[in-house]
Amino acid sequence: MSIDILPADRITPSEKHVPNQTDAERAVAGKPNFPARLRRLAVTAGLTLMIVAAMVGLTAPTASAKSGDWGHTPGTSLYGCTNPSVCSRGAQAVGAGWIQVWCWTDSYWQKWFKVRAWTGRSWNEGWVPTVRVDIQPQVPRC
Repeated sequence: MSIDILPADRITPSEKHVPNQTDAERAVAGKPNFPARLRRLAVTAGLTLMIVAAMVGLTAPTASAKSGDWGHTPGTSLYGCTNPSVCSRGAQAVGAGWIQVWCWTDSYWQKWFKVRAWTGRSWNEGWVPTVRVDIQPQVPRC
């Protein structure tokens, strides 16, 4: 069996092997460069997916609570106002359970929730200190 060796002048540029030739140089020489093409395709596809994911993320609704969501209290007093020294006489006991929270406010160095709570016989509206609500929904400021 004999191997035909072509003279150097009969070898086309795409058939020549040049040591340490970069991917870009091989591509210019006409030699197919599949790894570089696949890398470019992968980068392009990845960027496209990131852009699409970002666009979907911008339009997706946020999971935030709204006025009227439920919170939980281990038990507290329901006040008619946010000044305990004035309203404590009319405070009603609220047992452990779920309360409907409408909004919050700052008053007398303390935060308060405006709530609707079961007081044993009926649902009543009033104010409870936020420290007495152990599961707190996110609600707007009053």
